[in-house]
Amino acid sequence: MDEVVRERAWLPLLVYPAVSGIVLGAAFPPLPLGVLAYVGLIPLFLSVEQLRGRAAFGAGFVQGIVFYGATIYWISWITPPGAAGAIFYMAVFRGLFVWLLSQLRGRMGPLGLWCAPLVWVGLEYLTSLGDMGFPWMLLGLTQTGVLPLIQYADVTGIYGVSFWAVLMNLAVLALVRAPRGARRG
Repeated sequence: MDEVVRERAWLPLLVYPAVSGIVLGAAFPPLPLGVLAYVGLIPLFLSVEQLRGRAAFGAGFVQGIVFYGATIYWISWITPPGAAGAIFYMAVFRGLFVWLLSQLRGRMGPLGLWCAPLVWVGLEYLTSLGDMGFPWMLLGLTQTGVLPLIQYADVTGIYGVSFWAVLMNLAVLALVRAPRGARRG
């Protein structure tokens, strides 16, 4: 039994975060796949459910490396060291997201996962501040291709759109996990 657990330990630490980073990266322009933002965090939430402490931070960091590597590669055209620095710096915030969420889930149980939209938006806001601010890869930007659906952004701003996208990831995860008869309503 322990061998099976050890064999699959790399899934929440490496595979789920990498898949999340790739899917979320594909949701951003120039690709017209913004709808992927509504499912791109689900693999990362699976990691949150299984990891704690440094392992949780590491999973988020891996997701950040893959995601930012796929989305801000263009910085390397000007300065490869600058691109590497930006990728590693921003990945720290993804690590912090997964770590915070795993702490909340550890204290609140499954309900803690539903804090994800608030934690995500809070960290997105923090990453956009100051001299080291980086507001270019906010999750809400994935929805710019469907303007009729994001008209509420004039009230909530980009952070409201990000909040909604994270909430939809949780809703899709809950729907997939719901017992088959409960889905029919």
